[in-house]
Amino acid sequence: MPQRRAQEGPGCEGTPGPWASVVTAADGSFQFPVAADGAYLLSGRSADGLTNIAFVPVVDGVQMRSADLTLSTAFAAITGSVVDVQGRPVAGAALYIVGRDKQGLSARASSKLTGVTGEDGRFEELLPHAESYQFWVGAPGFAPALTEWIAVPAQEVVIVLGDVIPVSGTVTFAETGAPAADLRLRLAPPRLDHLGGAATTGEVGAFHLELTAGRYAPSLVDSEYVWAEGTPDTLEVKPGIPALNLQVT
Repeated sequence: MPQRRAQEGPGCEGTPGPWASVVTAADGSFQFPVAADGAYLLSGRSADGLTNIAFVPVVDGVQMRSADLTLSTAFAAITGSVVDVQGRPVAGAALYIVGRDKQGLSARASSKLTGVTGEDGRFEELLPHAESYQFWVGAPGFAPALTEWIAVPAQEVVIVLGDVIPVSGTVTFAETGAPAADLRLRLAPPRLDHLGGAATTGEVGAFHLELTAGRYAPSLVDSEYVWAEGTPDTLEVKPGIPALNLQVT
């Protein structure tokens, strides 16, 4: 079987990043050393021309998504636009698109950080083919948007960015009621841990995040504590959400 080459690219912000290149082992495995948090774009190419890419975020030293690549020659053209709630184009919006196959989101899902929209808010990208795609879009001054799964072929995709929703609260110890300071917590859509937001509690256990409307799963990052019994699996974020009072043990 021809050897495959996997290559690590620059980060998702478009800023220069380290490049490295390795040849996969006989079982197809590969490994890159990662010195810092960031967004890493992997590209793979075989001797017979098969290719694919994968976007792998690293947060707090933890790889948030599988780096497995399924090499293919099939690609799909995705076009669309990003607008605000008044229908005006949003220029410079960053897009992240992930694809899934018939078995759902998996290690074989293709993914690509597509870059930014043009002055007219439009984008056009060529992606490894998948059964459907999900779009995450962010722009300064707007809440990030996460779309439903969109089947391909499909009509042009239009993504609307709305206002940021402030989310505040406190974390305390269930046994004593004392504030839990210096805890790193994350609120992210279920199964999409690299999205959402993270914050560290202050001296009185308080935290603040800015998110878009939707359901989020709370998690603790690199902590010896766990959520107290009764903590919901997901929390609904919507305008006017009251302060969250979370407890750990």
